[in-house]
Amino acid sequence: MASGEMDPAEFTDFLKKTLQNLADHSMDGSIHFIFMDWRHMQEVIAAGNEVITYSMPRSGCSTKPSDRNQVRKPRGRRRTHAQ
Repeated sequence: MASGEMDPAEFTDFLKKTLQNLADHSMDGSIHFIFMDWRHMQEVIAAGNEVITYSMPRSGCSTKPSDRNQVRKPRGRRRTHAQ
């Protein structure tokens, strides 16, 4: 490992804090495009799974097409912007 590099656990923790900050300061329905090279996708996925939980209903349970792929709100406090 070169000077200044993080091990996989440290990098995952760094990404988790970064993604949590993005979620904490986002409006409902916002979309974030996160880019990473293929060598570190495991860390991105692990960090993302700790910040955001996904809800997929069982087949046949949904009556509306928009309910098929729901994403729950991220854990943590949410800021709302004045309108």
